[in-house]
Amino acid sequence: MSTAQKKLSLSPHSKSEVHSVTFSGDLQTLLPAETVKLINPLLKRKFYADMLEGKLLTYQLKGENWNSDSAGKKRKGPVVALVDTSASMRGSPELLAKAVVLAVTRRMLTENRDVKVILFSSKWQTVEIELTNKSAWAGSFWSS
Repeated sequence: MSTAQKKLSLSPHSKSEVHSVTFSGDLQTLLPAETVKLINPLLKRKFYADMLEGKLLTYQLKGENWNSDSAGKKRKGPVVALVDTSASMRGSPELLAKAVVLAVTRRMLTENRDVKVILFSSKWQTVEIELTNKSAWAGSFWSS
């Protein structure tokens, strides 16, 4: 097999063909029309709610070499989330940011992926919270 042919060969897990449009929370296959919601403050909340509920319009990709059984089993690494808790974020923006991180964290923990949340409000004020399946973390996250 020549070098050119090797570059064109697809991974056994590749998704190379748009099959349809569907609802999901996958940002990698998000339809561009969904991103328009991020401009308006009210629609921005709707965007995040749809993302958490898996109701964003996304492309459904398939291909000859796509194997859904093995593609989902690949273990991924830990996640780091940064949350701005400064005065400019007080109230609804801070609660929304923490809600998004909480939803992502719950999903990551079901995949046995560790999460580190860093709450920051200035250069000198940070709180780091290690989240694993073995730690009791909700209290320290919401009280910060």
